[in-house]
Amino acid sequence: MDMQIILGAFTLFIALALSIGIHEAAHAYSAKWLGDDTSEKLGRTTLNPLPHLAPMGILIPVGLALMQIPILFGWGKPVPVQLDKLKYGRFGHLLVSVAGPISNLVLCLICVVVMTAYEQSFKELIPESHFLYPVIKLTSLMVYLNAILAVFNLIPLPPLDGGAILPIILPKAARTFFEDYIAPYGFFLFLALALSGKMNWIWQAASSYIKMVEKFVLAMFS
Repeated sequence: MDMQIILGAFTLFIALALSIGIHEAAHAYSAKWLGDDTSEKLGRTTLNPLPHLAPMGILIPVGLALMQIPILFGWGKPVPVQLDKLKYGRFGHLLVSVAGPISNLVLCLICVVVMTAYEQSFKELIPESHFLYPVIKLTSLMVYLNAILAVFNLIPLPPLDGGAILPIILPKAARTFFEDYIAPYGFFLFLALALSGKMNWIWQAASSYIKMVEKFVLAMFS
């Protein structure tokens, strides 16, 4: 197998581990801050990605990358939340649910700052032969990966974060309908959506966010 393919898959593995680890840690820390210590007792309030990783959530995208089918998504172990322990009721649950996608958007922003600094000040100092160049490649990948993960997780179907967020903001009658007739089939509905080939909007939304962030960062550097 081509060494470049192996290196690309390894880079994706590291990027997924870091991005998913921070995503799940954000859920865990926000739940703890809002009064639910369940995740803390399970060792999930940590930035160490290992406790947060779901083996198949990493192996499937990395395996596809080795087959030269790059798909920038993955998933981790869900963070358990006891709603009766959370402060602010449904609003507290909403804060915990959005913490993961927000962490990916923030991480995307940080990576854009690093890449902008590299392009404007360090590109000549760190050519492709430099030992730090793999870090640049990793950072560049994480720009796109985190934007996609944020949008992907906001799809309003369980088990994604959007599937927890939507019923929180729906009125009672609509929430009951969602929980009774849509949520139990969330995985199959998502699978049907994925197989339909109608997922380009995720990339379009992620790209729009990246472009907006790049303009903001460039304005800061100018």
